[in-house]
Amino acid sequence: MVLLGLMTLVVCGCTSSGPSHLAITVHPASTTLFDQPVRIQVGGLSPGQAVSVRLSSVDSHGVRWSSHAVFRADGRGVLDLSRSPARSGSYRGVNPMGLIESLQPGSPLHSDPAYSWGPAPRRFTLTVSAAGSITGHKSFSRRASSPGVRAKDETLRATGFYGQYWLPAPGSPRRPALLAFGGSEGGLGGQLLGAGLASAGYPVLNIAYFGAPGLPAQLKNIPLEYFARALRWLARQPQVLAHDIWVSGFSRGSEAALLLGAHYPSLVHGVIASSPSDIAFGADPGPGAAWTFHGRPVPFSLVFSTATPVVDPAADIAVQKISGPVFLDCGTYDQTWASCAYAAAIQRRLSAAHDRYPHILYRYTGAGHLAGSLVPYEPYSTYSLYTSGAVEGATPLANASADASLWPHLLAFLAHHQVLNQTVTLPATPPPAARP
Repeated sequence: MVLLGLMTLVVCGCTSSGPSHLAITVHPASTTLFDQPVRIQVGGLSPGQAVSVRLSSVDSHGVRWSSHAVFRADGRGVLDLSRSPARSGSYRGVNPMGLIESLQPGSPLHSDPAYSWGPAPRRFTLTVSAAGSITGHKSFSRRASSPGVRAKDETLRATGFYGQYWLPAPGSPRRPALLAFGGSEGGLGGQLLGAGLASAGYPVLNIAYFGAPGLPAQLKNIPLEYFARALRWLARQPQVLAHDIWVSGFSRGSEAALLLGAHYPSLVHGVIASSPSDIAFGADPGPGAAWTFHGRPVPFSLVFSTATPVVDPAADIAVQKISGPVFLDCGTYDQTWASCAYAAAIQRRLSAAHDRYPHILYRYTGAGHLAGSLVPYEPYSTYSLYTSGAVEGATPLANASADASLWPHLLAFLAHHQVLNQTVTLPATPPPAARP
């Protein structure tokens, strides 16, 4: 009863077959950050009663997103999304955050694949229905960043790179900083990653390296010096520990992250490589090199493999030259390339070189290539995934579950990185819900 007293909504005048008093609770009661799980419960139901729960929200672009699932109350007449399996709807099985993770835009023509948060908290509304009639509502709020977190646009004209600088709230202690970038999608993404890390106290410079104004249109002949310029700028910022700067790259961006760690050990003090490759591949589209260093093409593999690593010594990235910790993650169901095989090769080569820094690989069984996005609980349009051919994962929410599990591991590694050199294999299943 204490549990159900949190944020309780009492609804009277229900249908004759429904309950007379319905209690809907969401914990925590206060506005939560996007990376915090919430626990949703419904009390006052009849034992075993079938209940439909719908979640809806309007993002900062005015697009309505919604999800729904059908459940059965337990023997006490309580529905707890951290324990009760969804029997049908937007997802199936037990997933405490399934309604949030499976939110979809109302139109397949919606251009932005991700839920747009904006600076203000967003409102999410639960609607509970039984026997075909609505029996109760409950709203709660979530936001993209902590109060005081700021984002500042950086331009080619002013700084020599195109990006966005995320600063923690004023008065935050100086902490390691990150230079973050994406993969073959191009452009400037990763705003939610920047917001989340800045909320945790880490300054983040998120940059584009092609597919943005003033930059190359394609992933071809991208100079590593472009990233080095951004690293030197980041080291000069007053909020940053100049001798503790990390690079974070996803997919094709993992090549750049590992290459930067190998070629600029005085600028890069840690590497995060998500859904990585330890091999440099060619331009996309080819022919030619994806990366250059001192005006010369970085050696690249002529063969792109989605099944097994390609043995091409000239294209191997010298990961053993990285002077700092290395954090890796991959999904075993990756259909884009063999990221877990590549990540395992990085682990072996670091160990063979007797690398003195921590290096760890989180390997998620059943997750796909997009498990490397790192960001937890992000509503993402499956319409765009089907269009791009990027639908991966043994189950629809495998990638989302892997990201939710991976996020606290990443934050802990950034804070301490006092781990054994190891590979951790975890199932791509939902993590536990928030406890009241």
